[in-house]
Amino acid sequence: MKHGFDDIPVACCLTSAELREREATLLAQFRFGTERTPGWVCFPRPRRWQVDWIFGLIAELIVAERECCPFLAFEVAAPSPIWGQ
Repeated sequence: MKHGFDDIPVACCLTSAELREREATLLAQFRFGTERTPGWVCFPRPRRWQVDWIFGLIAELIVAERECCPFLAFEVAAPSPIWGQ
């Protein structure tokens, strides 16, 4: 997975205004109902109807972050089953 990462500069290409907009929109959705540990964002066990929304949100974040910070690597992991009662 790390092939080619040596040539990518470790710098975000968003302007300050773009970063503020990202924080107010997409990143704000990760602030509620999540638990943070170093290097991880953990969602509570979702209900069945929330699974598509959560994975859609995660995919949207990964795509957006790869556009401005191509040096980042992402890993998505989920226990089985991934929904609560």
